[in-house]
Amino acid sequence: MSIYLEVTNGKYAASTVSLEDGDVARVGRGAKTEVFLPDDFALAEAQFKLAFDGFSGRVIDSGSATGTFLDGEKVLAAEIEESCRILAGETEFVVLFEDDFTSNELDTPIKRLVNYLNQQEGDLFCLLDAARDEKILPLLQKSNARYMSLYQGESQNQLAHVAPYLIQFNKGDIFLERLLRNGWGKRWCAFFTSDAPFALLRKHFRKFLFVKEESGETVYFRFYDPSILRTFLPACNAEELKEFFGQIKHFFTESENPSEVVAFDFESQRFSQQELSLETLLAENSR
Repeated sequence: MSIYLEVTNGKYAASTVSLEDGDVARVGRGAKTEVFLPDDFALAEAQFKLAFDGFSGRVIDSGSATGTFLDGEKVLAAEIEESCRILAGETEFVVLFEDDFTSNELDTPIKRLVNYLNQQEGDLFCLLDAARDEKILPLLQKSNARYMSLYQGESQNQLAHVAPYLIQFNKGDIFLERLLRNGWGKRWCAFFTSDAPFALLRKHFRKFLFVKEESGETVYFRFYDPSILRTFLPACNAEELKEFFGQIKHFFTESENPSEVVAFDFESQRFSQQELSLETLLAENSR
């Protein structure tokens, strides 16, 4: 069981930290905190901490001058047994339990992103980099999603913990939200939509694992890293885009700021890139 602390406003909206039994997350403007918010000058270096004992959370103010507010009430320390909102400095947070993943009543940036991705035309997939964090592969293995390494042969087994994976999501599966809450903004994965079969897509992406440089040297290409993909696609010419997109409708990656998602399209030989704030997604989805 885990709980999640998510930033809900400002530049760092959608930044999320997950806590398991015995974990403590410190929040503040200091670089040694687990939730580092350097641009909120109303925060103390260490404003508050959130602890989790496997059953309930506990928010503890660190003696800050401005105080920490739990559901509108100023607190020094308080137990958390259900979803709640925290205000500290100029930043708002929400604390969620995994039971809240199925709730349609809560509005958070990650919830908006889940809805946005699920509403796209075509089946939803992602490219996941297991090398980014040791908890990625166990998280994937516990899911109900269809997945397979892009590696083949001996590498598929020997390098399973650091391999790139192709994942196909089931509509409405909470694994999508669990993945986003753990990895959004941390360069874990890039999303895309397609009507193509799983096996064909895996074959398609395997073609790009190695590329040849102008010098003739063959090098490994981490195209599935969101920071690389969002740099690579705008630099491609029309022929390169046609080859890379193949039967893919859209790509989606995190931006440099977790509060934004970047959408890439290549339709009718025209490439487009659009950065959307999660607040904008809310406004569009409500129409």
